[in-house]
Amino acid sequence: MRFEKILVTGGSGRLGRFIAEELKDRARVTTFDVAPGTPAFPHITGDICDLAGLMKTFKGFDAIVHVGAIDGHKEVPPEDYIRVNAFGTWNVLHAAFENGVKKVIASSSSAVCGLNIAEKEMPPHYLPMDEAHPQRPRYSYGLSKYMDEITAESFARRGTMEVVTIRPSYVLFPELVAHTAKRVSAPDRGLYRLTGAEAEKVPEAFRERLGIVRAYVEPGDLARLYRLALEAKLKTHEIFQGVAADTYEPEPTLSFFKGIYGTVPPVRKPEVYEKNPHASTFDCTKAREMLGWEPTSDWVKLSGLKRR
Repeated sequence: MRFEKILVTGGSGRLGRFIAEELKDRARVTTFDVAPGTPAFPHITGDICDLAGLMKTFKGFDAIVHVGAIDGHKEVPPEDYIRVNAFGTWNVLHAAFENGVKKVIASSSSAVCGLNIAEKEMPPHYLPMDEAHPQRPRYSYGLSKYMDEITAESFARRGTMEVVTIRPSYVLFPELVAHTAKRVSAPDRGLYRLTGAEAEKVPEAFRERLGIVRAYVEPGDLARLYRLALEAKLKTHEIFQGVAADTYEPEPTLSFFKGIYGTVPPVRKPEVYEKNPHASTFDCTKAREMLGWEPTSDWVKLSGLKRR
């Protein structure tokens, strides 16, 4: 590991805990969160919206892994996503820059692509989608993450601090596997958010609709991508998608998209879907070629569901 002292914002959260575990044998890891920490790591309680607090906290750290945010499944006013995710990320990057932190790993989301079941006039420009695919967020969560990408690039241009952005899809935490398998097999195929009495029966994280892109990533694979991005020496700001090689959709990928949009978007790599009809809607070639990252998950093995 290139860095000795690393701070993980959002370190008490679901993904933050996986990242801290991934890094613990390679560096001195401290977690940072508004929520309490765990005995496994030194912890600092704080808020990414508190710039003055960040300025003090970041002193002495070599690198920051920034995953602190409001997740897209949270039922909050839309302005909260902008306030916490977009402004919070600027605060983190500014405090890191002012304190001479050497590297920051920022976090985006595949939500920046803007795909939505209610927006059939906005199919993907092509499949599989790589990092260069046009980003078209319409709602505040995806917009906040798009703003994060732009902010990260702006700090990287200053030339004194390395900045990398990870763009994951739906993170399939262990507790979500059975739930996702059930939702994707339901009559509505999980394409609509749970509401009313049905929503009251399940935790908040289980209520969000399943993405139209049908993409996922296991947290262990994603944590490894964060580590590889942290270890890599990169000359410019880079965005890396972190997505499993397959989807959680029972139907073949191109057939599913034809059912949604009435036509199949242009396919740039037909060999991908010829080799695996259930291949992901996202292309992670860049992470493989530049970082050596390969996802290891298999939806059928994870869920026990059969493909169509």
